[in-house]
Amino acid sequence: MVVFGLLWIPLMKLISSQLYQYIQSVQSYISPPIAAVFLVGVFWKRVNAKGAMASLVTGAVLGLSRLIAELSKSSLSGPLYAFADINFLHFAVILFLICVAVLVIVSLVSAPPSDKKLVNLTFATVDLGQVETPSDPAWRKKDVMLSIILAVLVGLVWLYFTG
Repeated sequence: MVVFGLLWIPLMKLISSQLYQYIQSVQSYISPPIAAVFLVGVFWKRVNAKGAMASLVTGAVLGLSRLIAELSKSSLSGPLYAFADINFLHFAVILFLICVAVLVIVSLVSAPPSDKKLVNLTFATVDLGQVETPSDPAWRKKDVMLSIILAVLVGLVWLYFTG
């Protein structure tokens, strides 16, 4: 594992001199396809496995292409250089939109999933009568208290790092 880590050190210097920017850059190549499939899948019941797979593969290919282009940016010119030179945050938005488009188009041209497979998986298919909620008041009190504690801790971490 150490050898694998040592191989990445020269690659990190090619992408960015700062570790944080490197991590964010690589994350911007991985996250958009996953976010597109998850968000569209939760909100639209027409999405199917073929569309999701096409979107994930498209995102992986484009993300890997961008990573390779960024690593070899100094030897590129023209449109390839422009592709490698896009800010990683802008690239993440573009990649997300491309993945959503692929997901929607492929899902529309292929067979929709059956309603039986979608029960309680999307907002449109949640049957509120079947969702069980604990009626125990102690559970509610504990849930509210833990939520407040979590919100306070997040606020304290935020204050610590902004001051």
